[in-house]
Amino acid sequence: MRKMFIGIGILVLLSTIVFSAAFDLSGRWVASFERHEKDDGFLTAYDGRVAFVFEQQEGNVFTGYKEFIDHSVNYQEKKEPFSGVIDYSGEKLYCAEHEDGYLFGDIVSENEIVMYYVDAEENAIAVYYTLQRENTIPNLLGEWQSETIGSYVKEKNHLGKGQTGLFVITEQHGHVFTGYKNVKTLYTDEHKEEFSGVISKDGKKLYIAEHNDGYAFADIIDANTIHLYYLEDGNLKTLYQVLRKVK
Repeated sequence: MRKMFIGIGILVLLSTIVFSAAFDLSGRWVASFERHEKDDGFLTAYDGRVAFVFEQQEGNVFTGYKEFIDHSVNYQEKKEPFSGVIDYSGEKLYCAEHEDGYLFGDIVSENEIVMYYVDAEENAIAVYYTLQRENTIPNLLGEWQSETIGSYVKEKNHLGKGQTGLFVITEQHGHVFTGYKNVKTLYTDEHKEEFSGVISKDGKKLYIAEHNDGYAFADIIDANTIHLYYLEDGNLKTLYQVLRKVK
């Protein structure tokens, strides 16, 4: 019995040590936000225009800066340094910006943090940030060669496969991206269509809207492979394509 109690005591001690270990914040975190400012009202953005960079950390104390696009000053890039501390449980953050304002946070997982910003000075701002480690968001930039596994086009009234095209992601900010695709049609060997899309929170799915017509949904299989499902009403097109990154 005594050995059992000693064993339980050791387990409790070890779990306490693990639980209280400082969470590693180092690196760049991309943020979406919901905010209210006294003069500008409400604003929500999910395009990665804000990032938190944790530069140095010693135990529970850290420093870094917030990087964002300042829409009030000709959309200039701006950095605001901060310092902070992780609480004893390793679950909460308390930060002070070097210029003004305070940040408080909850560590949701190893790849997600929620931050709350308040500033009671002239601007009177309240902001809710959702941070995600940058390296957990897939990098889609570049060219993707597409192969049609199966399709149905009403105008042709038959199933088809084997057609190829090219998807080009020209710009990506966090979870949001834009680009174009070059595809073959009934009337031309190359037709350019622009699109915009968003990556899911877990980085495994895509949701795409073409600028003219049609929608696509996709599964990210790995860094070089995407399975894409295209739907278009009216002209009625459905496609199943595999996209492979051009190296």
